[in-house]
Amino acid sequence: MDYALFKEIFYNVNEIILLVDNRDRKIILANNAAEKFYGLRVINCNVDDFEIKKDDKIYHKNSLNEEIEVDVESSVINNENKEYLLLTVKAISNKYNQNDYEVYFHALENSGDGLWAWDIETNKAFFSNTWKSMLGYEDDEIGDSLDEWAQRIHPDDIDKTIKDIRMYLYGKCPFYRSEYRVLCKDGSYKWILNRSKIVFDKNGKPSRMIGTHADITIEKNYEKEINESNKKKDKLLSIISHDLRGPMGSFNKLVKYIIENYGVFSDEELYKTFIEIDKTASSIFDLIDNLLNWAKLNNENLKIEFKELNIFRLINEIENNLSLMIRSRHISIIKNIPDNLLISGNYDSVLIILRNIFSNAIKFSFYEGKIEINVKSINGVVEIEFKDYGTGMENDVLDKINSNELRVSYSGTNNEKGSGLGLSFIKDMLKHNNGSMKIESEPGEGTTVTVLFPAKYEKPMTDIAL
Repeated sequence: MDYALFKEIFYNVNEIILLVDNRDRKIILANNAAEKFYGLRVINCNVDDFEIKKDDKIYHKNSLNEEIEVDVESSVINNENKEYLLLTVKAISNKYNQNDYEVYFHALENSGDGLWAWDIETNKAFFSNTWKSMLGYEDDEIGDSLDEWAQRIHPDDIDKTIKDIRMYLYGKCPFYRSEYRVLCKDGSYKWILNRSKIVFDKNGKPSRMIGTHADITIEKNYEKEINESNKKKDKLLSIISHDLRGPMGSFNKLVKYIIENYGVFSDEELYKTFIEIDKTASSIFDLIDNLLNWAKLNNENLKIEFKELNIFRLINEIENNLSLMIRSRHISIIKNIPDNLLISGNYDSVLIILRNIFSNAIKFSFYEGKIEINVKSINGVVEIEFKDYGTGMENDVLDKINSNELRVSYSGTNNEKGSGLGLSFIKDMLKHNNGSMKIESEPGEGTTVTVLFPAKYEKPMTDIAL
């Protein structure tokens, strides 16, 4: 008989066939039916570990650790002074049917879950085709070493994953269930849910672990988004309860104070009180405005429209809106802005970004100070720089900003109170406009805030529609 044909028949026949070295009782060859029944690659396993004899009957343990009654036929083969046993194993118990087991095996595979098994004694592993394809590999690209699995676990997850397995093996927990990230062929990571059970040998010692791998990347990403959203909302509620109630309380007290002392105040005292009311009202307005803009930005049902935006016109528009604030402090605005630079962005959010940064530069500038606004395009990126020469920021404030802490609030040079939400909103809005921001500051010397947007393209002002 042709060797290739013999090999094809041996591996694909329905009966379980094992070739055993009779000297040490180790399995040296097993067909596909054997691997499906025992649940792992059985090569180098001791055949006696699978076999139990009771009441003149023979039972073999399957992959689910069930004792299945079997009929074993054996033939002795002598070759080159070595003795081998050729075992044909047939299940005769109604607990097991070869076709049912194949249906079960393929049902698990078709569900999208990958199957795996680990022989604890030999440290050999079996990974199903689905297990491999889940990570982007072909069947022949992953071997039977346990390292094929371990070396792909994310460095931040490996210690906990190994600890979970040991806890289960030592009987410290009733079941094994672990979530971790695994490296794919394309360099990305997938979140995997690993569930398994132990198969014990006849002495009650763990001999194998058999389990499934499920891809839960979508669920984990969604969970992360929900957690981040809830965390941000919780902080916002805390800020609202503190920052909004505080100014509103002060506003209420000031108004009551004027009513109770009406006719007693001198004009100068009344003027100073109105200035305090104006500051408080401005603080409340800024907070409410930022909260409404944040809600609008995070509305998933809101379609954000992008268009061509001329930076020169945008900054001039913002300067006009802030003109009273600029004139009251006698601040000089020095602009170096080409009139033909365009970006692609959402008009409302880009306007809020630039207005917040411009407003902060004014707020933290000294009386009769100056602010420089420099805009340039480098390698397809438009850089918009706001440089003031005011109070600057201490390193701890910068650290909070760079750590994405939601609430960072401090007073301006005229004791204006900020809501502490502006920079957080700016970062969110920049993300929605494919932009970024960097901040440099020195206490007493000033702050430079640079925002970066992808350039759209450049064309003369005469070609831009009004």
